[in-house]
Amino acid sequence: MRTVAGFLLFCVSAFAQTGGLNIVGGKIDFSQAPHTATVKVVATAGALPASGCSPGELAVVSAATLGQQIYQNSGTGTCVWTQQLNSGGGSGGGGGITMYSGSGITVAAGTYYIPVGGGASPSATEANVDIDSPASATITNMFVQINVALGTGNTGVFTFRKNGASQSVTCTISGSSATSCSDTTHSFAVSQGDLLTVQLVTTGTIVVTPNILIAAQFGNITQTGTVNNCATAGSIAYYSSTGTAVNCIGADFTFGSDTIAAGASGKLDMSAAPVTGLRAPNVAGASTTTAGTVAYDTTNKNIHTGANGVDNFVALIPSASPPSNGNCAKFTVTSSTVTVVDAGAPCGTGTGGLLSGAMFTTFNPVVNTAAACNNFQNTSSLTALNGLGFAQYPTSWKVRMLFKAGSPVIGGMKILATLTGSSTVTSSTTVQIGGISNPTLTTPGLVDTDAISLTTDDLHDYWFVIYFTNVAANASVNAGATLVLNGGATTTDMRRLSGGVTAGDQTGVSTIPSLTYGTYGCLVAGGIIP
Repeated sequence: MRTVAGFLLFCVSAFAQTGGLNIVGGKIDFSQAPHTATVKVVATAGALPASGCSPGELAVVSAATLGQQIYQNSGTGTCVWTQQLNSGGGSGGGGGITMYSGSGITVAAGTYYIPVGGGASPSATEANVDIDSPASATITNMFVQINVALGTGNTGVFTFRKNGASQSVTCTISGSSATSCSDTTHSFAVSQGDLLTVQLVTTGTIVVTPNILIAAQFGNITQTGTVNNCATAGSIAYYSSTGTAVNCIGADFTFGSDTIAAGASGKLDMSAAPVTGLRAPNVAGASTTTAGTVAYDTTNKNIHTGANGVDNFVALIPSASPPSNGNCAKFTVTSSTVTVVDAGAPCGTGTGGLLSGAMFTTFNPVVNTAAACNNFQNTSSLTALNGLGFAQYPTSWKVRMLFKAGSPVIGGMKILATLTGSSTVTSSTTVQIGGISNPTLTTPGLVDTDAISLTTDDLHDYWFVIYFTNVAANASVNAGATLVLNGGATTTDMRRLSGGVTAGDQTGVSTIPSLTYGTYGCLVAGGIIP
């Protein structure tokens, strides 16, 4: 037994004397060895052992990124290898905080360059203190602190610099009390090898020599996800589930229930997209009352938009049949699809709308009846043309009358406009026949006035006032009466004209007078014409 023990002691002693293994105080000491033997090295992670492992074993995968080549096993028997990650070398993203601390710094008015780390003195020459960025990263959240204020009227502006150019990350300390500043809003990106400094520009008369402390965030120090390489500049990454995996949005992407929202200055610029780049919802039977929304009804092939709390059609104008300038528009409904087409001619002519002699209004016509519309001597006839009853609103129009007998001697004719339902006259327009405002007519029948230049609308009533002078001939004048439908009508019924007669000349009144109403409306033949 002593022989065996002595032999082992001799072996250990001999091994230690050769500089191989040195045991000091129960510890294996490799500090004096010229080299240490490597752990297991494999080319790829797939070549790591799959079984026979003990917890704590290490291996090196030579194909992995330098600084991330060590893998550690946590399994017993079955190997469970985990790559040991850090910020790595090469052009990988960095993460951490840059720190500078300098004491008793001279900051008299001028420009100084401060190293981004350590405590070296600032220099007036940037190249003396700039340093390469060790990795690609984003720099943000700069904080600066000095131990004594610069003094009244004095200012110090601290600005990050990259490759000799000032960046957006900057803050200012000034005055007799401020001793700190920060910029937590701006950021800028750096690549590995970019030269970094912090510029300090001071103004005023500064006599203090403060201690300067600068800290800034270098890269993402709160990373919680694994960001894939989308391989396309400007690609968007997003969390696809509750885990930490981050996916890339490719050429086509779909949101299930999320909303893309923009603030007051937000813009969605589709100017470079193809003509099919923006598409509204396509839904069978679609309708919408929400203001600003648009939807396409795939059943009836109509575009709907919400406005004023109701659903609205957007009438379609086929590009294959563009309208001609000045022509009238015509609505068509084909299989529930609403379109607007060119009527083929200007409104009021041909197929473009109302034909010559057709009515702009829908009142009952005056007919040649035996009604008692006669004896107009020294009488004014007033007929209200209610704007609400117009089918169109022309700017030039005529009044048509039906005289059954007599040779009327007219003293004057006017159109007196009032607001709908009001008796107060707001405007007066002279009416003529054959260029004369007081003509004598010798032939009974339909008589049209000259064109009246007066724009109409649905907010007014237009009273046609015609005064028959106090001559005997007007006692034998007889006029047509309106046709009564459905067993009768009142003077306020929109199917007939309202009005009446009263004594004297009423063409110049400022208020529509009380009228004597007959059983039927008289004289004016149903309304106005082109």
